[in-house]
Amino acid sequence: LLAALAVAAVAMRSTARQSEGAPAYPPVKVALAPALREQAARSYAGVGELEAASQVEVAAETSGRIT
Repeated sequence: LLAALAVAAVAMRSTARQSEGAPAYPPVKVALAPALREQAARSYAGVGELEAASQVEVAAETSGRIT
């Protein structure tokens, strides 16, 4: 138990020393807005290109025509 307390004390001291040299950043400004329940569109119209993540080649085992 004593060894665990000693290790914890050393860890806390080293953490305190590291934070002394760190630069202090100003707080980040945020804006809040109330949540609203509204209908949202389920489609998107746009122009672009699609590319498959992977490809496979599909071929018949025999040639010919099914009639």
